Amino acid sequence: MKGKMIAGSLAGVTALGALIGAGVYTAGGVGAETSSVPASEETAAESKESTSSGNGKEKISADEAVMIAEKETNGKAVELQLDMEDQKYEVEVEGEDEYDIEVGAFSGEVIQKETDDDKDNEEPLVQDGDSVSLEDIVASGMGELSGELDEWELDREESGYDLSVETNEQEGNFFINNADGTIASRDIEDDHDDDNDDDRDDD
Repeated sequence: MKGKMIAGSLAGVTALGALIGAGVYTAGGVGAETSSVPASEETAAESKESTSSGNGKEKISADEAVMIAEKETNGKAVELQLDMEDQKYEVEVEGEDEYDIEVGAFSGEVIQKETDDDKDNEEPLVQDGDSVSLEDIVASGMGELSGELDEWELDREESGYDLSVETNEQEGNFFINNADGTIASRDIEDDHDDDNDDDRDDD
């Protein structure tokens, strides 16, 4: 009996290792990154991202992507987007000019830099006195959705963050308090709801 229990435990460890090595997570799965969000929320959020690429590199955080873009332009990031299909962050930065910077989500390298003279004077994503990281802000919204992450987009208002998240199953729009990272409002839709609407339109 003891031998069977040990064998079962080893099989479970082997299966878990295979999931982590694959770098693809489903809702309720296991992630590789850590954050200060509650454990239940953290697990749900991490389950949606591939935290390692095919060559074993870890995905850089939202905060790291912002620092890279700001260093490249000597400006302040005002909008941030992660595209998992293209494996890149898109960062809008305002300084002397407005810049659109693309940063590799796994390489951390600046892929593209474009300049735009038209500045919108938006709120910087990172400000003095912030106590919650951008990564944790995003995790707050991701923890509300099921499915694998497609993309998210983040910008900042005076009292909090606007976050839009899309997975292969749901879409969510959130307003998140900048003081503690809690969700003030949410609007979540299932993708299959849109599919049903399209079917009715076709009829």
